[in-house]
Amino acid sequence: MRILIIDDEESMRHMLSVILKKEGYDTVSAHDAQAGLTLLEKDEFDFILSDIRMPGMDGTGLLKAVADKGVASPVIMMSAYGSMDSAMECMKLGAYDYISKPFKADEIVLVLRKAEERERLRRENRRLKEEAAREYDVSGIRTSDPVMDGVLGLVRKIADYSTSVLITGESGTGKELVARAIHYGGRRSGGPFVVVNCGALPGPLLESELFGHVKGAFTDAHRSKAGLFQEAEGGTIFLDEVGELPMELQVKLLRVLQEGEVRRVGDNRPVKVDARVVAATLRDLRQEISRALSGRPFYRLNVIEVNCRPWRAAGRRTAPRRMVRREVCAKIHKAPQGDFRRGNGSAEEISLARQLKGARERHREGHDTRRDRDHKGVLPPAPCRARGPKERRTFRPLHQEGPGIDGKGAYKEGARPDRE
Repeated sequence: MRILIIDDEESMRHMLSVILKKEGYDTVSAHDAQAGLTLLEKDEFDFILSDIRMPGMDGTGLLKAVADKGVASPVIMMSAYGSMDSAMECMKLGAYDYISKPFKADEIVLVLRKAEERERLRRENRRLKEEAAREYDVSGIRTSDPVMDGVLGLVRKIADYSTSVLITGESGTGKELVARAIHYGGRRSGGPFVVVNCGALPGPLLESELFGHVKGAFTDAHRSKAGLFQEAEGGTIFLDEVGELPMELQVKLLRVLQEGEVRRVGDNRPVKVDARVVAATLRDLRQEISRALSGRPFYRLNVIEVNCRPWRAAGRRTAPRRMVRREVCAKIHKAPQGDFRRGNGSAEEISLARQLKGARERHREGHDTRRDRDHKGVLPPAPCRARGPKERRTFRPLHQEGPGIDGKGAYKEGARPDRE
């Protein structure tokens, strides 16, 4: 870690350099703000320690100059004339923290450790968001179906808007994949993406999960809890299997869709929320409005409808090629045996990929591979003993039997050839 120390007192610069070098930091010193800005133009620093009262440009002017230059290094301000007004002014201008002189060596080290942890979490958060955006970007979804090409074009158009979206289609057609593409392809990609399975929870528990509750609202409600709509603030909430939503919760859902506010269980005050609602269902809700979803919530959800049709509707059993690769590579963190990029994404290939994932995980954990004997073509091939020292080594899958070979890939009794 490199730290830039800016202070007009030479004794303070020397003391800070000694303290921080003992803690493993690399320090560079500047006697005033202008010299510090010159160093920032030439080199990069992880943190900046700056005094407030200095001749010429003071600490607040330095903060403004650092912001204008686009320097991302956190700035920690120091002053012997500490006051709440000066501290608040520095924090408003972008300072990470403020420490009053005189301070102990442990105080400045503790502040730097906290700043390190904060920056590490920020970098990790940024990296994970970038990975998620690349993973679920709509440009990475490939299909040879012209109708699905039109669906993906619609996804690109609506990604930047905040209108509600209803995704329909059979199970396994990629409804959640499309929902994530809508989220990460739009301006809400920096916010959270919250997934709720409306069919997995009973009504009372689902109400508490979606809208939250206050302390004492029901038995075991020992503290207040924010709902998932509040957790999705600034992002997207994905209501999977919305057709399973109980009728008594549909009125509350309608209130959220119309007014953008929720009322927690046991509370009489509404709370404003800013979350885009994307819902999915495998039912034909137009035919089931009377018993599955009342008319008003359905039409509020169905502002834009995205239909993910099954592969067989295209007249061929094809799927996005990326689905096959991700099932194998991303789940088991290993390169696939064979080149999946050249596969046609058939339904059989996807089924095989999922079987392969489970078989390899069991094999990697050291479990008995005899259980997988029936999964033909799933287990990776294992070597058998060579017939002779000069013969080429051959390979046979563990499950496959042959002349003199049992299902474990070993020679049957009395069938082992004699060596030369």
